[in-house]
Amino acid sequence: MRPLLGNSFQSATLRRRGRRPQPREQGQPALHRDLEPRLHPVQRECRWHVLSARRQARRHRHGFERVAGIYATTRGFKFFGEEPSNYNADIFAKLFACVEKLSGKQYKGTVPKSREGLSEQENIDIAFRVLADHSRCVSCAIADGILPGNDGRNYVVRRILRRGILYGKKLGLATGFFEQLVAPVVESLGDVFPELKQQQDLVRRVIRGEEESFGRTLDRGLQLFEQRITKARTIKAGQQSDYETYIPGDVAFELYDTYGFPLDMTQLLANERGIKVDFGGF
Repeated sequence: MRPLLGNSFQSATLRRRGRRPQPREQGQPALHRDLEPRLHPVQRECRWHVLSARRQARRHRHGFERVAGIYATTRGFKFFGEEPSNYNADIFAKLFACVEKLSGKQYKGTVPKSREGLSEQENIDIAFRVLADHSRCVSCAIADGILPGNDGRNYVVRRILRRGILYGKKLGLATGFFEQLVAPVVESLGDVFPELKQQQDLVRRVIRGEEESFGRTLDRGLQLFEQRITKARTIKAGQQSDYETYIPGDVAFELYDTYGFPLDMTQLLANERGIKVDFGGF
């Protein structure tokens, strides 16, 4: 009888690829962190193949979107005067239409040439693209059983969601808007990923709870952030030197610990204002 593929097979595969297998914690299942250790080996093996198939499907989806974006940008490979973009593909149209309806702003597909000196429309278009990407990512993750949390991949989902909420605020969207992006995500991807349709209510409830929780502290955190920037710039002007304006590490930690700002979100806000964050002090 052919032995089942197990952890030893995975370790050998990783070594052949030049990667060291990660040690698993005591009691952690061999094939998947969320798997019950009591599962029969055949069940574990089937689960591993299902997860691999899902990852492959997502890779193919992104590749297909690139081709669709190029096709749309070039008007069927007949016009080559614009930079190709995935976001020109029809699959994003319903999401952009939803954001336009909620914000009263229009997506025009502008792409900035640099990170500095962005026009108002370029900032608007960036926010549209962030919301489109982040809403799809968060919806698919939650539908797949990865809920926002404080550790590991769960915290990654929470960070992505909160970054999306921040960009929605840049468009003037009130707390509760992100939940409304679930419907166009399901409409555009639900036929390929049926779990989105099956778990749509759960996805909406989870996002609604996260929005309400973060929405209560977002405005106060942004107010603290602006106060510290003003203070730092006042010090710099008083010194009349090349003293560099930055967000102190203790402020970055307070934003994280008290107001729920992930560190990379504080860095994003700082970069937009041409200042730095004291990561060492964090």
